[in-house]
Amino acid sequence: MKKSVVSQLLSKIFQRFFASKQPQPAYDEIVRTSAEDARLAVPSHIKETLYALMNTKEEQQPGFNYALHITLNHADAKVNLQTARWVAAQQQRNIYRVKLSGLVGKYIGETEKNIDQIFYKAENNNLVLLFDEADALFGKRSTVKDAHDRYANLEISYLQKSIRSFKGTVLINCETQHCREWQPIDFVRIAE
Repeated sequence: MKKSVVSQLLSKIFQRFFASKQPQPAYDEIVRTSAEDARLAVPSHIKETLYALMNTKEEQQPGFNYALHITLNHADAKVNLQTARWVAAQQQRNIYRVKLSGLVGKYIGETEKNIDQIFYKAENNNLVLLFDEADALFGKRSTVKDAHDRYANLEISYLQKSIRSFKGTVLINCETQHCREWQPIDFVRIAE
């Protein structure tokens, strides 16, 4: 009799604290590309720019084993996604789509761990990285008033450093005007 009461109590505790929790939404997904994506309706001026860029890089290092960093700055988000699929199809790779809003961890060091996992997975599976909702990357840095502000700036710097050192293709999808105006030296800006 005692055993059944204890097991019922444990069952209720488990359900209350563990089973009722909703799984956290994933901040990343793999988007499969196909030969169809190479025929997407991407504006011709964007295709021409990308062809020239990829051919120049291909001549330098054959086999798409080079760093190709592009910000997608078109006002229409659909065009940005189609462009990302087109670039991945040209390279015969799948897309590793990462939403930056879900990447940030709750605890110190968790965000950096997530960033490292993303780049490890992209590199080992030969994926094109697409950072979606990337506007937070390019916002104005907060003034450092306490340790939390300083740490937030460090996380952004760590991600930017990781992007710059990645030897594969990185696409950054910008949706705000401030992000569209941002132009790092080693990124090619594809706009309207």
